[in-house]
Amino acid sequence: MQTAEEKIDPPLRGLFVAGSGTDVGKTVVTAALLRALLLAGINAQAVKPVQTGVAPEQANTAPLADARVYAAAVAGMPQSAAMLPATALHCFSLPASPHLAAAREGAHLSCAGLRSDIICHSRVSTAEMLLLEGAGGLRVPLNEREDMLDLMASVGLPVLLVGGNYLGGLNHILLSLDALRHNGLQLAGVVLVPSADPAAGCPGVDVDAMLADNAAMLRERLAQQGLTAPLVELPR
Repeated sequence: MQTAEEKIDPPLRGLFVAGSGTDVGKTVVTAALLRALLLAGINAQAVKPVQTGVAPEQANTAPLADARVYAAAVAGMPQSAAMLPATALHCFSLPASPHLAAAREGAHLSCAGLRSDIICHSRVSTAEMLLLEGAGGLRVPLNEREDMLDLMASVGLPVLLVGGNYLGGLNHILLSLDALRHNGLQLAGVVLVPSADPAAGCPGVDVDAMLADNAAMLRERLAQQGLTAPLVELPR
């Protein structure tokens, strides 16, 4: 039976931008998608459920604040005057995983609490779509029992997976795809972003061939699983 809240609130519209790991390009991809949607006339808003390494009062100005990247992506666009500013629902000063950063400040995160915060935000937001950007990879812990993947399953939005394209990255992306599938999450697409050192410090690697092969292998695996979600390669 539906609760009163479920009867009143319309379904969330948007995407959950997740990563195969930390520092794989989630924020840049979220910012690029925000700009593309704005150019297409869609009023989207970037939302960070949990931002670490940033004090609450510096949510838009700190060096590690993702909102700065979002703002830079749409700066100067005439459409940006009417768009909603990016927002972080929770900010913690320690640059660490959400559970550790929250614990340092005496806070406790939960999927139920974060989902409620997202729903509450969607009620007051006039955006047509929310772009929810995760923190770290899929299994980054939110507390002792729950992680980012649990939050994604709770929210239920299609997932845009951002994967680092580097030596060893294919394994991380394939494991992430397995986790999404086993948790019943819809894959909206995969974005490959080369790391700063795709060879991972290993001498003699043919970087161009490896990056191309990673993309080709992923497309083949997606096709084998009957997935039609696009795979996009972005330059560094």
